[in-house]
Amino acid sequence: MKKLNQSEEKKLYICMERTFDLLKRSEDIVEILEKKDWPQAGGLTILRARIAEVHSLLERCETLQFELKYGKAKR
Repeated sequence: MKKLNQSEEKKLYICMERTFDLLKRSEDIVEILEKKDWPQAGGLTILRARIAEVHSLLERCETLQFELKYGKAKR
């Protein structure tokens, strides 16, 4: 396994930030839709779990990159 170059690392970080932003914004919109009794709120709640999974996977990638970059990975 090879570490990411600086450009790739930056893209990973940006992607991670955007998934976090989507997670937080979807949380806000679900609350709004639930208050207005919109049926789509339930679907968004389910999708938020998937978004959280993607964000978690990206966080693990970032951790691995850090370990590879600074010589702490034993993989």
